[in-house]
Amino acid sequence: MPYDGPSAFKTIRVATIPGNVSDVKVDASATVGDALRAAGVNPNGMSIRVDNSPASLTDPVTDKSSILVAPAIRGNYGDNDDVKTETHTVRVSQIPGGILDIKVPSGTTVRDAIAKAGMETSGMTIRMNGNNVSLDEKITGDFQITMSRAIRGN
Repeated sequence: MPYDGPSAFKTIRVATIPGNVSDVKVDASATVGDALRAAGVNPNGMSIRVDNSPASLTDPVTDKSSILVAPAIRGNYGDNDDVKTETHTVRVSQIPGGILDIKVPSGTTVRDAIAKAGMETSGMTIRMNGNNVSLDEKITGDFQITMSRAIRGN
């Protein structure tokens, strides 16, 4: 049989907690939302992870991806009126000092992430992913925050 090129479909495993696991076939350009619709899963109020990473309904899926859908968990962080379903890993580095990886909800400020890491900002220059940043900047992804002693010139 001749090869006809890549398949026009992807097989995606969708698991719900509590619930069940099902495999669905979606077209090659499918998103997380398309796969959930094909599985009959309502994502409202749910936390969504694709291959163990936070995901949104518009993210693309690859063949053999696994989607996990679970109830969003409300915690004691910040304003409890807002459900924070997406978390990010932030690496906080202090030079000289140490490095600590922490998990924070999307929208956490740089100030709050540094405090959660147990580090002080006084007298420090603060960068996020290599760029100078305000302590009030919101964290929206997996970022690296680096703090170093402020250097003053002539």
